[in-house]
Amino acid sequence: MIKFLLINLLITFFSGVIWAEKPSIVILAEGQMAQQLQNEAAAVVPSDYKQISDNSLRANLETNSGLDIASLQKAAKKLKLTGLLLLKSKPTKRGLRVRVLMFDTVRDKQVYQADVILTATGKRRREEFDFRPLGSNFENAFTNLNRSLKEQEISAPPNGENASESTESWLVLHLGFELGGRNFSYNQPLSNNLRPYEVVGASLVGLGAEFFPMRITNAGGFLTGVGFNIDFSRSFGLDSSVEGDEQTFSTNWSHLVFGLQWHVITNDTIDAAFVLGYGAETFAFKFTRNLSESDQAPSASALITEVPEVDYRFVHLGITSRIKFSQVHAIAGFHYRHLLQTGRVGDVYFPNSTAGAVDGHLGLAMALPFINNFETRLVLNYSRSFYDLRPKPGDAYVAGGALDQLVRLHFGVAYYL
Repeated sequence: MIKFLLINLLITFFSGVIWAEKPSIVILAEGQMAQQLQNEAAAVVPSDYKQISDNSLRANLETNSGLDIASLQKAAKKLKLTGLLLLKSKPTKRGLRVRVLMFDTVRDKQVYQADVILTATGKRRREEFDFRPLGSNFENAFTNLNRSLKEQEISAPPNGENASESTESWLVLHLGFELGGRNFSYNQPLSNNLRPYEVVGASLVGLGAEFFPMRITNAGGFLTGVGFNIDFSRSFGLDSSVEGDEQTFSTNWSHLVFGLQWHVITNDTIDAAFVLGYGAETFAFKFTRNLSESDQAPSASALITEVPEVDYRFVHLGITSRIKFSQVHAIAGFHYRHLLQTGRVGDVYFPNSTAGAVDGHLGLAMALPFINNFETRLVLNYSRSFYDLRPKPGDAYVAGGALDQLVRLHFGVAYYL
């Protein structure tokens, strides 16, 4: 079930990437033969453009005074469209005059205008016209639009609220599903009371927030880049067992980090921030009964003194960044963890030990098409805690070192205000 869900999430994410890379266009027609004019234009739209229903644009109009150009451009901005093709027809003595207007709605710029006279195809039914002269004008309109997009080095329109808007948002909320794994191993274990641990495919829920108080007032200055952040993840339905024994015991995995971030670089290419905070990561086991009545199976009281249970508390210091590639942004970060405590392994089993830790993340973010202020994220989080155990003669636990690796693959959405 988990594999099925993850596959569908990945398909949704990457199909969204492909979708978002297409420029979007709305065709609007007003006047006589409006519907047929709209159909004629729709038939020649280049295949690399995505046609958006004109109803979406009309729904965002703030005025009912017809196809007012200023209002149309404003509505197109809301929908994050690339272009707007406007057709206005009016009967004349010579035939049906059609004005063809093309707008680059990213730059609020008119890129094409032409008046075309359509002649009637029959003497009795003057509502029938020869639409062929429009073909070359439509082609020229799209050529000019493509040229305008190329000038600004835009290959695709922002169909949703682009992730780059994060540098202006005062609040960011995110929520997601995570698949996690852990591998804990000892180096040169000499006593038989030290158990390694491994789990793959653990289910977690992750949520968090970023808050930038100075962005609410638009005061400006370096303080606009200073904010507070919190990230929390917790496992659900996670059980563990001793190899060779069918019975399981409850296992809890939680991750929490909160603190300050200061965005020191914010431009059209990169957004980078220093991060300082406090964190806790716990991996604990709950033994409620003996695992088995077998003589070979360990008791709960024995296991609790052997399993690698940890309770990390640390100061979190590092850098996080977002590199912007059109609609898809790369997310990366690296942090050092100054450990304040390690839990059972470092504080109980090996009280003379020293330990250090680092963590990092790497992923992608993409604006959700046609849903303002939302983005989807796929992020791999990795932490690595390493021990120099330093046992002394006569100690009950003896090993040279230990390595604890935790991985979480996060898939979720973020909302920007």
